[in-house]
Amino acid sequence: MKYIMFEHAGSGNHGCEAIVRSTVAMLGDENKYFLQTLIPDEDIKFGVNKLADLIESKDTIVPSNSMRGIYMRLKTRINPSISFDTRESIYRHKNLIKKNAVAMSIGGDNYCYTGIVHSIRDKLNAFSASNIPTVLWGCSVDEEHLNNEVVRDLNKYKLITVRESISSGILQNIGITDSVVQCSDPAFTLPIRLVSWNEPILTNNNIIGINVSDFMKYYNAYPNATYRNFNNLIEYLLNNTDYYIVLIPHVRQKGNDDLVPSLELANELKNERILVADEDFNCMELKYIISKCKMFIGCRTHSTIAAYSTCVPTLVVGYSTKAKGIAKDIFGDYNDLLVDVRDFKTDNDLLNKFLCFNERTDELKDQLERIMPEYIKRAYLAKEALLKII
Repeated sequence: MKYIMFEHAGSGNHGCEAIVRSTVAMLGDENKYFLQTLIPDEDIKFGVNKLADLIESKDTIVPSNSMRGIYMRLKTRINPSISFDTRESIYRHKNLIKKNAVAMSIGGDNYCYTGIVHSIRDKLNAFSASNIPTVLWGCSVDEEHLNNEVVRDLNKYKLITVRESISSGILQNIGITDSVVQCSDPAFTLPIRLVSWNEPILTNNNIIGINVSDFMKYYNAYPNATYRNFNNLIEYLLNNTDYYIVLIPHVRQKGNDDLVPSLELANELKNERILVADEDFNCMELKYIISKCKMFIGCRTHSTIAAYSTCVPTLVVGYSTKAKGIAKDIFGDYNDLLVDVRDFKTDNDLLNKFLCFNERTDELKDQLERIMPEYIKRAYLAKEALLKII
């Protein structure tokens, strides 16, 4: 079978890399995979090109006065069942059209934002007109962004695998049920890969892992709220505990680089117990480092998925449906296990949440070890549902 994976943001976002790797492993390497990517150089750097043929994202514009444009308009008049706009969509994405294939939108949170839905819609039109079934894979959705156009788009998918119950409930409320299967994010199945990095410290079970994202500044309740809260938390840990602090970037892309705030924190606090995982680790190697932490505090959803799935007690610093939904499904409630950056009112809100969280880490670890094997298996419900439609 051929699978066309589209809306991939590049493997410098290691959450995106984790989805590709775990999806290919889940579906099997006997299939043929194509990966439409925004940044192919990143996929080559981290070896994803060995799993799928890369197709760089390019929109091919058809000038209306060109021979191609004139020809397409004539075809539309002869066969008006396919509009000119649809013919344009097919031509723009002709490098994505494959015979006997399924198209999978793998950008799990694309329907949590507004900027990318037009690009997805154009591809959906091209796939639909080419009789290629489409799947929305491992997604979350945000009710705030579900206008009438987006709801129509969601109804075009033959299958929607949704990774948490809050999004599943949102889809149910807008009448999308028959195509929906709730499962775990595919990245819960991602294996770890051992890496030789600060091994004496990694193996002493005295590490707090921290992922801080510069992206959070767009959601802060006041300027630099996320940075200042992490700064005060780390300063408290240095002064009141003997933990090592490992800052773990999980997205390394220009203009969206977790390494930037990580280095800023390390340089400002200057302490030999602060380490920064600043090498070019892939998602499996990052998961190994995270698995060695006694506890984890993370902004990026897939950094927290790496922690949850290796049974590391995790405090989420988030803002989104996906973060809340995953925490709720694992623990039954997310209120004590997630701090919303939009609710920061002081520079100590994260510290105060951590102090409560820290009292429960043994209980949380026991709960993770008890439920995680079955929770990880639920990711394969997506594969079962996909095989049924093909």
